[in-house]
Amino acid sequence: MRTFFFLSTLVFPLLLHPLDLCWIKESDRRSNDIILEFIILEDLETGINAIKALKSREDTYVADIISSLIISHSHTRYYVEEYMLRLLLTQVFSSKLEISDLAERVNVNQDGFELLIKNLLQFENPQLKGEILRLLPLTEEIYHTQAAAAGRELTNILKNQDGRITSDQLYFFLFFLEAVKVIGNPDLAEPCLSIYELTKDSRIADLAKRVTKHLLGKR
Repeated sequence: MRTFFFLSTLVFPLLLHPLDLCWIKESDRRSNDIILEFIILEDLETGINAIKALKSREDTYVADIISSLIISHSHTRYYVEEYMLRLLLTQVFSSKLEISDLAERVNVNQDGFELLIKNLLQFENPQLKGEILRLLPLTEEIYHTQAAAAGRELTNILKNQDGRITSDQLYFFLFFLEAVKVIGNPDLAEPCLSIYELTKDSRIADLAKRVTKHLLGKR
């Protein structure tokens, strides 16, 4: 009887309002499987609204949703899955949150972030990569190897694009440099210096120069 009652509380709102997702704001992690179904629908607008509703939910656990989107990552729909992952990070882990609240949310979802970081360079979307790097310093474990690999990828981008950066790539560069500054590992100064020497974007060059000096000063 209890199982039936629980399932009824999840399904009944959907029967009444199949596209009204306001109920998500009052849900908790027990509803994540159902919410994931809305996120991966062919109807992109429904998926976007489902993620935006998660932003206001008291229960901030979404690691299982993150993991499912990564595991289902495919060559045919990668752009949709990566967009949803990026939207999830910008909404549930908004940069507008107090740093203590943001760190707590990351900690609650540590297993999901572990997968995000380990798959960082497998993603195509540079904005998604930037969002992962934005949150990297807040994880329980600092992933120096992944940060160094991201630095090498950024260096190669500049070499292949004659020092130019597209608008989609901008935050990948910015959040990498900001993350490396917080991590504070002097071994990460090399990719920062390479970025400084190769980029033709004055904003990136200025930040890369400051971060390089900061890291080298720790030696």
